[in-house]
Amino acid sequence: MVKSACLLIVLIGHGAGWVACFNRINATGLQRHVIKVIEKSFILFCLFIPVLVGLTCYAPLYRWLIDPLYGLPELPIYALSYFGLCMVSFILLAPDWIVQRYPLLTRSPFVVRQVDHRWNVAQHVPGPLFTTGESRLLGRLSFNEIGQLELSEKHLFIPELPADWMGLRIGHVSDVHLTGHMSPEYPRFALNRLMEHRPDLVILTGDILDYEHQLSHIESVFGSVTAPLGKFFILGNHDRRLPDPNEIRKRFQGIGWVDVSKRAVTIRDGHRTLKILGNESPWFGPRKESWGEEGTDESFSKDELRIAVSHAPDQWPWAARLQAHLFLAGHTHGGQVRVPGLGPLIAPSWYGSRFASGVFMQQELLMHVSRGLSGVHLFRWNCYPEITLLVASPAEYAFHPQPVSCTPQPCLD
Repeated sequence: MVKSACLLIVLIGHGAGWVACFNRINATGLQRHVIKVIEKSFILFCLFIPVLVGLTCYAPLYRWLIDPLYGLPELPIYALSYFGLCMVSFILLAPDWIVQRYPLLTRSPFVVRQVDHRWNVAQHVPGPLFTTGESRLLGRLSFNEIGQLELSEKHLFIPELPADWMGLRIGHVSDVHLTGHMSPEYPRFALNRLMEHRPDLVILTGDILDYEHQLSHIESVFGSVTAPLGKFFILGNHDRRLPDPNEIRKRFQGIGWVDVSKRAVTIRDGHRTLKILGNESPWFGPRKESWGEEGTDESFSKDELRIAVSHAPDQWPWAARLQAHLFLAGHTHGGQVRVPGLGPLIAPSWYGSRFASGVFMQQELLMHVSRGLSGVHLFRWNCYPEITLLVASPAEYAFHPQPVSCTPQPCLD
């Protein structure tokens, strides 16, 4: 029993170590083709090392497992060294990973009410939803959720929220990933559902498209989005795949969206002030630690609402230093696959899957991480594509069991 447990710890440590490496290489600002080469190397090593050890050390390991009187097996130095590394990996990573599961598998106490609306989008749009052979093949899988949509209405208790901004309705959109695998009717349908909920402002947190030939869809997909306080965007790592990502900026600005990359934008609505702070690090230049009107440094007013925006949740310490009330991010896609009872395993972040999706409180900063609408990997399981309406709710409703409810709405056929 003890020997089996030791072998299991080694195997878990092996997997955990390579998953941790995989997650973190995707959080760097390296060029995508470099990351892909490193990714493939990680996968190769993750698969090859157990095969190598199994082929060369099978006999002594098998005897060690079945013979209670057999002591430590005589193994090559590389096998013993790697087993030691796996044990260290387990000790360092497993406890933290277990602690991470609770906030990922439960709803944050800062979500005072949540209503989820779901659709099978193929039943509501003209023409085929899947437009390539690959997407049609994978889209036929009954358990693959890439053609589904969840609009999640989350009422949040935002600590220190200026009273004048109570009830603010924020549309959070992320990771649209126009790739050509799916009809542009899909994101258009999602944005139309968001518009029906009348957001006061809309914020798009990057990864808008992956290929230059998708630029022509920007106006038709995003042009109808309206919000009284404005619509704002930043770019993400996949937008950098274009020869000139500034083409995305130009087209969005041409239809009334405001680029908040590496600058602050101040919105004044009567006597109320809202400041949106953008950060595209590490993919588009260095970030600034403090922002004022149009990027000039100035002290913040306690009466203004500050919303920090970045593509990746890794930038939350930056948002906390700016004393933002709310931080919006995406990038992690919720892990794309969420194993029942375990949640997401893989997420491209320095924090692994800790902030894969949901609402988190970090150093008095409330953070919302979107699962996003789409992606280049055409598979989701137990992780619906998401578009979100965030509503600032009164503090007196927070942490009280009665008002906290989640009412999932069935897919509308």
